[in-house]
Amino acid sequence: MTNENPKRAKAVSAFANDPKPELKAGGPAFPPTHDPASHPSGMTLRDYFAAQALTAFDLHEVVVKFGRDPEKLQTAALGAASLAYDFADAMLEVRGRS
Repeated sequence: MTNENPKRAKAVSAFANDPKPELKAGGPAFPPTHDPASHPSGMTLRDYFAAQALTAFDLHEVVVKFGRDPEKLQTAALGAASLAYDFADAMLEVRGRS
């Protein structure tokens, strides 16, 4: 069971059925220097932006607040990851305006 927000779940579902999801994800973060058909690049620009956003969060504070309770830490981790992708989506939206 996830604590995912229904709006995000709907967006993820729509994204999964999109014939060109790489456009919404911003394309590869590190474009391949080889044949992409035989060596998929893996990380999208959206993933990269989310990872960068995640570094701004004070995760130490989360551990201090919730201690070592696995359920609470899992809930906090899912929330932080979801928020990081919200920031990534915003960055891609603003990037698309330029």
